[in-house]
Amino acid sequence: MKKTIYCRTVAKGVQAFYVEVERKRYFLFNQKYYAGVRNCFRKGIDFNLLSSACKSNNFAVRRTANKLKNYLKYIENEYCVVIYDKRVKQMSIANRKRELFREYACECAYRESVLESA
Repeated sequence: MKKTIYCRTVAKGVQAFYVEVERKRYFLFNQKYYAGVRNCFRKGIDFNLLSSACKSNNFAVRRTANKLKNYLKYIENEYCVVIYDKRVKQMSIANRKRELFREYACECAYRESVLESA
């Protein structure tokens, strides 16, 4: 499963960052335009090479790469997408808990509606 991070210039002076996982694109964040960041991320950078971007000589690229890690964790939790492979087990447990909670909530709402109608 290929995970690619890339940026697009969406307006004058604004870059938008996206991650593409399993052929789906997720928006990460916008930031001020930096030419060095554009050169690094415009063609897309593989997720596994993100650590090399963190070691770049360009301060803007390093700062952006560090910022990406937090946004990737958020996307992983919010959309139940596996980005960090070591979190696969945790994600499956979280998904099961989330599904059980939704079923329980629906069951409780149904019981309340039956009691109110009776």
